[in-house]
Amino acid sequence: MHPTVRRLSALGTAGALAVGLAACGGGDNNGRRASAGALSVAAANKVSGPALVKDGTYYNGIPDPAAKKGGALKVISTEGFQHLDPGTAYFQGDYNITSVVHRQLYTYDPADSSKVIPDIASGDPVVSADGKTVTVKIRPNIKYAPAVGGTVKADDVKYAIERGKAASVANGYITSYFGDVVGMEKATGGKVAGIETPDDQTIVFKLDKPSGATLAKALVLPLSSPIPRAYAESKDKKTPNPFDQDPTKQAFTGPYMIKSYEAGRELKLVRNPNWGGKAAGDPRPAYVDTIDVAIGGDSSVNARQVQNTKNTISIDPAPKDAVARYKTQSPKQITFSALGNRYIALNTKKKPFSDLNVRKAAAAVLDRQSMRKQRGGDLVGEIATHFLFPGSPGFDEAGGEAGTGADFLKSASGDLELAKSYLKKAGFKDGMYTGPAVTFVGDTESPGRETTQVAKNSLAKIGIKVNVKSVQHTAMYQKFCQVVKSMQTIDGCPNFGWLPDFVDAGPMLSPVFTQKGIQPTNMNNPSLFADPKIDAEVDKGLRTADEAQRNQILGQADKDITDQVPAIPWLWDTQANIQGPNVHGVIASWNSVWDLAYTSLGS
Repeated sequence: MHPTVRRLSALGTAGALAVGLAACGGGDNNGRRASAGALSVAAANKVSGPALVKDGTYYNGIPDPAAKKGGALKVISTEGFQHLDPGTAYFQGDYNITSVVHRQLYTYDPADSSKVIPDIASGDPVVSADGKTVTVKIRPNIKYAPAVGGTVKADDVKYAIERGKAASVANGYITSYFGDVVGMEKATGGKVAGIETPDDQTIVFKLDKPSGATLAKALVLPLSSPIPRAYAESKDKKTPNPFDQDPTKQAFTGPYMIKSYEAGRELKLVRNPNWGGKAAGDPRPAYVDTIDVAIGGDSSVNARQVQNTKNTISIDPAPKDAVARYKTQSPKQITFSALGNRYIALNTKKKPFSDLNVRKAAAAVLDRQSMRKQRGGDLVGEIATHFLFPGSPGFDEAGGEAGTGADFLKSASGDLELAKSYLKKAGFKDGMYTGPAVTFVGDTESPGRETTQVAKNSLAKIGIKVNVKSVQHTAMYQKFCQVVKSMQTIDGCPNFGWLPDFVDAGPMLSPVFTQKGIQPTNMNNPSLFADPKIDAEVDKGLRTADEAQRNQILGQADKDITDQVPAIPWLWDTQANIQGPNVHGVIASWNSVWDLAYTSLGS
């Protein structure tokens, strides 16, 4: 649920893959996943930050040609992690780790991470002409870390995807992208008939709808990280899942392994001695020897520590005060990566936001300009007018920079009189809300804490009193905004952010604004919004292989969703990333944050 403004190119169908990763995020990190396709600001356009990057003002976040292997990298994370099981992970911060300890069927081109290349796969996916069959060949002799042993087989990938429907895993995107696989709809973690493995190096997906182009793109997601059936099946029947509770027990195939993990305190990574590197088809250089993640603390204090400490990097977006300080004091230690969006999710199933006119009033009065200032101003993004971000497929078809034409999103600083007119349509005579107070679940960390306050103050102008329940960032998702039962007592989640799962309009809409995104846990639709017309519209887009037609359909879906205001878009995100004085960080543009497998240390 991840995340910021991307400038990406669309993907083809049969022979090509587009970048993809989502992760949820919000007040600080964005989500979602987990999560992809963010381009570094150096490659972006139409954002005030990128031009400064091109002029050499800030660090460029690209690979260092003089990088050397060795050293211990210290990583600081105020927020910590939601899920480190690759089958469950769907958060920007989680992907920082899953992407370096696991390999997927496809990964990101090290020279241009807006492109996808084969990883465990030995070549591009082959999509049948009718869009109902996807075939992937995998490389031989990819080894698991010593604790598991053996080599990766096609059935390991099959099982990895099947377990996504197990109650103990509850993958957040499997229904959106793998839901058309024959037998997947009713699956509960057991074998799925539509995933076939005719031999150890071949996996075939059979679909009952023509969504092969979408499934092919989704094979870059961590759900395709292999795990042997015999090793994991009995463990996956336990709740909570042992691989999430103790991630040291996972079946690692990446350059690093998780040596130890203490939730909320620390995570330690060491080299995987069985990783084959380039000889095994993995292009990642994995420069540093060890990666130690310190979890917790205050974001502003952590940012000061990073600024003056060698061998140290932060995987949290820099808070407002840090952005201002690094801009003037350490511009070569800060970079800006554009990817995703941020919005306030409104509970459409519960009064008062079950009324469309009340939602429009809330959108009209929201001071989005002040919310952006609390994150750092112009450098951290553009004021959003709909959900698809600049550069995303479907963005122009949805109205581009100008927006969809919705009057309630026209004024970035809020339009009080327009808001009152919508409340009158909702039955409030004087244009002022007179009902009970509403409850928002907000973030205790900056800048989410401050942006929530702006939202609260904005709604107060039209009589809507907001009681804020402030919790830690990960708890905001895991215990409230991603849990259906909890959302039945909550009126809004103001710190929601979303990154695309791959380069396509569908991942910005399907998991978060359709029925497919609603499940008991690991839910990505906190608005609980499900409109049959829009569900059908998004599904049609995901089942359309022709890119131009697909973008037209999904662009129109973005317009229709914006008109229904299940959430208030307020920022097309550009994330500020910071590092220590001798660190050569590389931005994973698909995730809008540092790629630990490409980051190196200087003297």
